Amino acid sequence: MDRRAATALLSAHDLDGVQRDIDHALSRRITFPPRSVINTGTDVMVQHLRTFMNHLNGHDSMTAQSVDVHNLLRAAERNLDVPVRPTPQTSHRDAYVYWHTITTLTTTPRPLPHPPQRPGAPGMTPTAQIPAPRTDLKGVDLERVTFEQAKGWRCALCATCLTADRPLGMFTAQRGLLTEPTELWACSPPCR
Repeated sequence: MDRRAATALLSAHDLDGVQRDIDHALSRRITFPPRSVINTGTDVMVQHLRTFMNHLNGHDSMTAQSVDVHNLLRAAERNLDVPVRPTPQTSHRDAYVYWHTITTLTTTPRPLPHPPQRPGAPGMTPTAQIPAPRTDLKGVDLERVTFEQAKGWRCALCATCLTADRPLGMFTAQRGLLTEPTELWACSPPCR
């Protein structure tokens, strides 16, 4: 989908439809809905998230939001990746959690239009927005982090497959996969 098509999809009418889909996904339930409802809801939210990602990819300016947008796009891409997505063999609960994760990511970029920022405005320097990477994480040998942990597919703390996650921050190490600043993720709710 090109940027013009993505922007055309983001009319007020379409955003109302997205909000209805979000409300449906996040509504409180006593029991899990049928798997067909979860699968359909997941497909709808994936489509909405991809539309928002295409729209956000069109914002190339170095504003205060650009670091946040970059992190959001990375998290969305990570959760839309095939190894993370539920399969027919995935448990009912894990499929439901994935639906909620994709829905939460879809709610993050709204409202989409950001007020324009002037280059050079106070607090707008890129280095002021990017925290320095950490070199230690209690209980984790950063030099031995696996590829799946570095990509955010598995928890950096306990190595379980992530379906719902939380950021731990940016980390670097002298050797291994984290020689460049890398954002690590962990289980949500916390595993430890």
